[in-house]
Amino acid sequence: MQDRAEELEQRAEGFVTQARTANQNGDNYVLMTIMFALVLLFARISTNLDNPRAQQTLVAAAVVTFVTGAVIVAIFPKEL
Repeated sequence: MQDRAEELEQRAEGFVTQARTANQNGDNYVLMTIMFALVLLFARISTNLDNPRAQQTLVAAAVVTFVTGAVIVAIFPKEL
C-alpha cells in the first residue's frame, strides 16, 4: 500500500511540474500580447503628433518593440 502511495505521489509531482510549466508559458504569451498592444499604441500616438521628429521616435520605438517581441515569441517553447 505504501509503495502505491509513493508511486502516485511521484506521478502527482510530475503533473504539478507540467502544470507550472504550462502556466508560465501562458503567462509569457499574455505578456507578449501586451507588448504587441504597446506597438499599436506607439504607432497610433505617432499619427496624432505634429512634430515629425517625435513621430519618427515613436515609430522607431514601435519597430524595436515589435522586433523584440517577435524574437521572444520565436524562441518560446512550442508543443505540437
